[in-house]
Amino acid sequence: MTIKALLDTLSNELVDPRNAFWSRESLMDYINQALSMIIILLPQEGRQQRTFDVTDGTVQAPAKAVSLLSADMAGNRALSFVDINKLNQLDPGWRTKTGQPSVWTQASGQYLSYELFPRPDSAVTVTDAWSVRPSVTDETEVLPINEVYLPAVIDFVMYRAYGKDGQDQSNLNKSMLHFQAFDAAMGGKAKRYMQRNHERDIKEAKR
Repeated sequence: MTIKALLDTLSNELVDPRNAFWSRESLMDYINQALSMIIILLPQEGRQQRTFDVTDGTVQAPAKAVSLLSADMAGNRALSFVDINKLNQLDPGWRTKTGQPSVWTQASGQYLSYELFPRPDSAVTVTDAWSVRPSVTDETEVLPINEVYLPAVIDFVMYRAYGKDGQDQSNLNKSMLHFQAFDAAMGGKAKRYMQRNHERDIKEAKR
């Protein structure tokens, strides 16, 4: 489905075909928010594999990456994961070693990069896969996700759109119904994600 067709569908569902209350720009923002949320909750749906040369021991994520799915190969050798704490215990100076990489690891909180061990002593071809967040900027584009998730995208946009007017109880009720439908499509992960973020925000506010 094209983004134009999706925006037309959303505008009609909202009984706002002329986009007097919900602009097409706002609806497109909500579509991008929906795509981001789906990829955060279902990382495999944003899977992108890449093969490229690296010369450094730290491998950076591609643009718009959400999380690392796998680090597969370095040169002709399969990479194995070793917990960084175990690596530190076995070889405290591992970060200074060079050679043909055979291991990858990540520190706690290191989501958008990972480390190779040993560090390559020359350019090496690496294959890895990341969950990458899709986005749209033009109505001529096609929805960049499996269309099985089209109803979920629509429900998320409707949830955000109806939630725009926080004073209208009827719209707030509609908003929550659409969120519940989206959450069901995500296997209940959306509600848990929102709850974790809310609890984190409360903790940070108390600091």
